[in-house]
Amino acid sequence: MSKRVLLTGAGGAIGIHMLAHLMHNTDWFVVCTDSFKSDHKGYFDRLAKLGADHPEWRERMKIVVHDLCAPFTPRQIESIGKIDYVIN
Repeated sequence: MSKRVLLTGAGGAIGIHMLAHLMHNTDWFVVCTDSFKSDHKGYFDRLAKLGADHPEWRERMKIVVHDLCAPFTPRQIESIGKIDYVIN
């Protein structure tokens, strides 16, 4: 059975490499979070390029725009679903 991972900071330099590693080496579903704020280093374009370069991965990725300084809302929690691992 495939695992579900919550990857925080997925649009950052380290996060995008971790996402690519997970996609290449597992069959896991990855929920990618990032705030994409201008004072942070996460860029949505990194995620978009990875999805464009590997369209087969898009069905195993979900992007949630969220700043972890605030708790997830009940609607976000429902949207994210059950998570087996958190990688921060």
